[in-house]
Amino acid sequence: MTEGRPPRDAEDAASGKRPRIPDPLAPPQTIASEGWAVLSTLIAGIAVWAGIGYGLDRAFGISALLPIGMLLGMVASIYLIVVKYGR
Repeated sequence: MTEGRPPRDAEDAASGKRPRIPDPLAPPQTIASEGWAVLSTLIAGIAVWAGIGYGLDRAFGISALLPIGMLLGMVASIYLIVVKYGR
């Protein structure tokens, strides 16, 4: 520490920044865990919207609703992945 310069914590306190405290109970985030999270989000989105498309397909008798639901699920999943993990 140089003379005349306050410690870094004092600078952060003066500027209103709060130090980031890691959660001790949270599991460590690794690249593999983020990859599995991205993959599961993509699969879940496609499966959920395909199920909705299948149900609407059976209800209305329009055979194009299942693939439309799958595409909608894929687009929505990719959007959520970009929002959450995009850097």
